[in-house]
Amino acid sequence: MHAGFHNPVPMPLKDDLAYALDILANKPDRSFEDIERELDKDFFAFPGRHGCVGGRTRTGKTTLLVHLVDGILSFGKEHVASLDTGKSSEFLTYALFQPLRILVPQGVPRSRKQLELTLELNPEATKTLEKKYGFNDSQIGNFLKNLERSVVVPVDVSEGIWSECKRGEIAIISIKRFIPDPDLYATIIARAFTKLIYDTWDHLVSLPMCVVADEAQRIAPSRKNNEGFEQHHAGKIIGANLEEMASMGIRFLFGTQGWGKLRPTVRDSFEWVFIKRGIRFTHDVGRLFDFEPLWNKVPTTHCYIGRPDGSFTDPYRIPNYPAGWELGTVRYNGRLDGTKVMKKR
Repeated sequence: MHAGFHNPVPMPLKDDLAYALDILANKPDRSFEDIERELDKDFFAFPGRHGCVGGRTRTGKTTLLVHLVDGILSFGKEHVASLDTGKSSEFLTYALFQPLRILVPQGVPRSRKQLELTLELNPEATKTLEKKYGFNDSQIGNFLKNLERSVVVPVDVSEGIWSECKRGEIAIISIKRFIPDPDLYATIIARAFTKLIYDTWDHLVSLPMCVVADEAQRIAPSRKNNEGFEQHHAGKIIGANLEEMASMGIRFLFGTQGWGKLRPTVRDSFEWVFIKRGIRFTHDVGRLFDFEPLWNKVPTTHCYIGRPDGSFTDPYRIPNYPAGWELGTVRYNGRLDGTKVMKKR
């Protein structure tokens, strides 16, 4: 499933939009293995090649991000750190691949507030994996073992996130559900990603690494979507250094509901674009902008893949993965308020 290469599927010309819509209507899966081989050779196998998944809510972006992480891990080169958006229990799906190292804020010094995150296995999980998703005993056993080996680690969110991302584990950076203040959360994330750049320069990060972040507009927003100076400044630093991060072995895998919500210098760094229903491109992406009627008809089971040369694939059928809630429940206990959670730089 993850080997070889093929001649890329030609992109329909603009005049052939009706043809492209007809292809989508027939939902062909004939090119699935061809596209998979192309991804293997040109995307998964190369640490530092950034990718962005774009589409409206409930169009399957999370499942697609899981599939991309699966492909990246299959090559055994990169370890993965994923930003937990706090939506239900979705990050439990990553336990299908490796044990989880869940990073939570260590709290405010001298505070009596206790922050806890607990994982509970769904009693029906093994049956669901077997009956609904076709997992064998070995695969189910690996999942249960990974979940058992998962750990929750309190960290200093201003200094200690990236040094706690270890090989052989998927790091889950779980901050959002503990910090309800959106301005404070935006500040924390901005500083964390700025610190990633500094730590990479100082050789304090284990490389190569893939950083996964849905709702990427919180990390590098466009000017009209930023939530304060610190977030704007962090986005500016990230945009200016994405290509250098790629050359050093940091791959960013972002998800967003709106292409225009991302900072332009960040958008320009994503040569691989995974297109789900409802994505609206800006004029600067060239021909992908011309096919908006096609993007509005992509079923949740499929996506298109925009290549670095501006062409795109046939509809790509995304393998099905269990949702996190089918595997278990994540319980977040405790909240942090106030800026003391962040050390002043």
